[in-house]
Amino acid sequence: MKLKELFIEIYYDEYSKGVNLKKINKYIENNEIFDVDFFELLYGAIDHEAILLQLIQKGDPNFSVNSFEAEF
Repeated sequence: MKLKELFIEIYYDEYSKGVNLKKINKYIENNEIFDVDFFELLYGAIDHEAILLQLIQKGDPNFSVNSFEAEF
């Protein structure tokens, strides 16, 4: 799963925070990510969608929730 796919899944589907945390944790483990910004995602009291979007926009500043790419 790519980071954009994870974002779209969490943003558009109505999963509980617990399910979202499991998905994020699995993504971090599968991709062997050690970037501190990603570990913020594991903190349960935050807006996961906003942080995921910030992380995506570091690499792709044109990506947004309204972009054509996010709809698929």
